[in-house]
Amino acid sequence: MLFLNADNDDIVMYINSPGGEARSAITIYDTMNTLVPDVYTIVTGLAASSISLILAGGIIGSRVASPNARIMILQPVAGPLSGPPHILASEAGGMLELLENP
Repeated sequence: MLFLNADNDDIVMYINSPGGEARSAITIYDTMNTLVPDVYTIVTGLAASSISLILAGGIIGSRVASPNARIMILQPVAGPLSGPPHILASEAGGMLELLENP
């Protein structure tokens, strides 16, 4: 996307992903917001989990999903956390930070 930024032409991003790590998606989202050209987001299959954030990052009025696309927004889950209390507290703090700063 940074390479396409130099052209100043609008950028079209086609999405088909089951998701991934939240911090990676936030990095992509932040990059989309720093670009000069508009970023259009189109879901062609699946936009789940953190990838739904990237879909929402497209410009207003240009976030599109094909008729059979699926968009799934999930709640954060702690999963099978185990370990010393200070590790658990650190993980919980990180999850709360993500919830408070969308």
